[in-house]
Amino acid sequence: MANVWGPRANGEDGVMTRDEIVAHLYTVSELVNDGRKGPNTKAFEKAADFMMGHDHKGGGTKYLFENKVVFHTSENHGEATVFFAYYGDGDIEILRVGKHSGKKNEKATYTFARNKEWAPKWRPKMKVDGILCEVKQISL
Repeated sequence: MANVWGPRANGEDGVMTRDEIVAHLYTVSELVNDGRKGPNTKAFEKAADFMMGHDHKGGGTKYLFENKVVFHTSENHGEATVFFAYYGDGDIEILRVGKHSGKKNEKATYTFARNKEWAPKWRPKMKVDGILCEVKQISL
């Protein structure tokens, strides 16, 4: 079982519970809290379960964060996608939240959905007209 690190309900950073992970995902994303049975909450709960049970297999991307592979889990038909780093000791850090965008038969493309108040550590970039720019959408 992996440890998902972040802000706990008591205000300190530490290993989060499933409910704390869901609350954190709402805090860092622009997705609306749609209640216990809503599609966003179900997606975040499934993402929390995936991360907590992650064993460094499955969900890897071509992207790196601090020389670690960035993993992702896209839940509830792309309603929410969580990008995270897995550290060798079983610790996980949530990096970004997004949504599946584009047609289902196209290459997997995700648009980041972040609260403007939250400054994520992972900021994928690409060259545009020779200038390295932060992107709001990535393809896997």
